[in-house]
Amino acid sequence: MEKGRFIVLEGIDGAGITTQAHALAGWLTARGRPVLVTKEPSCGAVGSLLRQALSGQLRLDEAVVAMLFVADRLDHLTREVMPALQAGTDVVSDRYYFSSLAYQSLEVPIRWLAQLNAPCLQPDLTILIDVPAGVALERVTRRGKAREIYERPDTLDRVRCRYLDLARVFARAGHPLHRVDGSPAVAQVAAGIARQVEDLLAQPAGPASFLRDLVLDWEGWP
Repeated sequence: MEKGRFIVLEGIDGAGITTQAHALAGWLTARGRPVLVTKEPSCGAVGSLLRQALSGQLRLDEAVVAMLFVADRLDHLTREVMPALQAGTDVVSDRYYFSSLAYQSLEVPIRWLAQLNAPCLQPDLTILIDVPAGVALERVTRRGKAREIYERPDTLDRVRCRYLDLARVFARAGHPLHRVDGSPAVAQVAAGIARQVEDLLAQPAGPASFLRDLVLDWEGWP
């Protein structure tokens, strides 16, 4: 049995990641592929703590938040992601370690974050849904929910720049990370994502690899 494909959708808050994760799952299902949609923070115990921190109910140092994300991620991989992949199910994840590298690196060193995440499984494909911070915040506002701690114009603009820089770093290291413009209509964005996934599925599944297997160039990063 061929293992499932691990596909990660990334972007700043308001980029439309959750919407596109479910759209992609529908596209895969229509092609007869079993699929699991999951997200970070996970539904596990550590994920619950993280959601409290993101909402501002629980105040934690940024380094502690980074370590909690890794703990939740490893638990998530063990409980959900890897068993599904081994059973031949595709996994579409709404966020993964790129979120930690983009968000937490505003306050803590990127090299340390990469070391923390070194044991994490590499995705087969990462899609960066890229939107300007202003567009993202308009969408966040339309939700009508209380904003999370990172959902501020200056913060999201800085995180977006981090994501774009990460895309270049990972591309140089040979990781398949592709940018898709997230500003157009939902169906248009979904079509762009589907094209990238279609290319992935046309290739045979490769062996499992981990973040520690990538040689990443952090020259110029704090």
